[in-house]
Amino acid sequence: MFVTGHFTNDYTFGDAVPCDCANTCSCSMLPNEGEEDAFVWKLNGDGETQWVLQAAGDYEQKPSGIAVGTSDVYVTGCFEYIT
Repeated sequence: MFVTGHFTNDYTFGDAVPCDCANTCSCSMLPNEGEEDAFVWKLNGDGETQWVLQAAGDYEQKPSGIAVGTSDVYVTGCFEYIT
């Protein structure tokens, strides 16, 4: 199962799996890096966290849809950037 959404504070997805990574590792404790950060969360059939990916920036990242293919995950949404 795949879930997408956004968070505004540091967030732990399922059981805590700490790491010191940027935006593309398999940790489940993610720090908020702006106003709102997007995530894609993969769970197995038992509802256990497999991995979480984060899309972060200084402002807002808001996913609005997700599609899963044979080996790909596609997320739609919007982001805010103020210059």
